[in-house]
Amino acid sequence: MEQIKELYDVFISYRRKEIDGDPLGTRFAIELSEFLRACGLRVFLDTEKMDHGKDFVEQIKSAIINTPHYMLIATPGAFEYRGEDEMGRVDYVREEMKLACSLFKENRTIHIFNSPGFKYIEEQYLPDFINNTEHINREMYG
Repeated sequence: MEQIKELYDVFISYRRKEIDGDPLGTRFAIELSEFLRACGLRVFLDTEKMDHGKDFVEQIKSAIINTPHYMLIATPGAFEYRGEDEMGRVDYVREEMKLACSLFKENRTIHIFNSPGFKYIEEQYLPDFINNTEHINREMYG
């Protein structure tokens, strides 16, 4: 596994899919990362921190494993299983969520943030790997 060289405080996970022409997940992820940096935190956001020419999936895994705080931006469809696309790529966001939930330990936190204008999805619609993770912060932000 390729190791991320820098240490981060927060990993931000989000869907890039546009909602009614608005890149909601991307826009909110950037706004959240700017806010967290202004608070003095080191933030991993894939659009900024990836090493070109290195394996994308391995870089993401390494960043999640080595970052104590995982933040998921909840946008419409964020929890829906997407399966593989026509190019054989997996549902990256879902895989990120699974990995973060499987790594839970005392010094790790998982937060779910509502994107602006999105009503938080009820627990009965969340994937089992999220519902079965203890100490996940499901509070509504945004």
